[in-house]
Amino acid sequence: MQILSQLIYSPKINTILRGILKSIPKLPKKLRLNPSGVLPVSLKNGSKMELLTNQTCYVTTFVYWEGSSAYEFTDIFQDLFPKIKCFLDVGSNIGYYTLMAGKCNPSLEIHAFDPSPGPFSYLQENISLNHISKAKAHQLALSDEDGRFSFHIAWNREYPWLKYNSLGGSGHLSHVRENPTLHTVEVEALRLDSFVRREGLKSIDLIKLDVEEAEHLVLAGGAESIRKFRPIIVCEVFSTEMLHKIREQILSQEYLAFRFDESDRKLHKENLTENSSVKQIENFFFVPEEKTGLLSNHFS
Repeated sequence: MQILSQLIYSPKINTILRGILKSIPKLPKKLRLNPSGVLPVSLKNGSKMELLTNQTCYVTTFVYWEGSSAYEFTDIFQDLFPKIKCFLDVGSNIGYYTLMAGKCNPSLEIHAFDPSPGPFSYLQENISLNHISKAKAHQLALSDEDGRFSFHIAWNREYPWLKYNSLGGSGHLSHVRENPTLHTVEVEALRLDSFVRREGLKSIDLIKLDVEEAEHLVLAGGAESIRKFRPIIVCEVFSTEMLHKIREQILSQEYLAFRFDESDRKLHKENLTENSSVKQIENFFFVPEEKTGLLSNHFS
């Protein structure tokens, strides 16, 4: 069985097979084949990029079968990237948004962060493959303190022969959520404020956070930089508790909150109070009042 799976996911054969399957109308989802190898991706604005991936990556599987415009806030970011000067892709995985940023705005300063060895390796290769000269990849975690910490990495038992067999983006700092069933490595962590000083950043316009329940820690470690640069912040909110932590951290600084709605792909204004809640993982845009014009085409 392993030999057959290795054959199906060898890049050349995988490209042929998934092309055949995609041509079948109303193909059942259970028969969809995950991409492996280099996946060409076309964006709504005409930009094109190539993503080196393997069959364990959720992002490339979704984008291949559903299209890039159906993935998260792809269309919003395509419109936003040409209007800004510095983008932080925190929890970049294999680099989907990093590559998009570089293709949409070649002069954009991009810093991509992923401490997990597998995604970081693919991130570096994808930046090189797409010639994104203004992007820097950083193998470190952003958190609320500097140091070295244990980091949990998922292990996909279905593909034991792959060197990096978990590109699903589920890695996380062990003190955020303990899970003894996962592999553990030691990673470097920095506060965002420490990183800004180290790199000498002059501005930050957009921060995308996807760090598996550590979003509030990143914001705590970047409080000074957020007050100074007032970036648009896009992040996953995993729980009501996290929502209130973030509300306390940034909404007092004349930020507005918008909930991203997957059904209409629009931003819906939220008046967050101590009674606000989330029932599932949701994506929020936290936008300084003076920067709402950058997103005006995407409000409901």
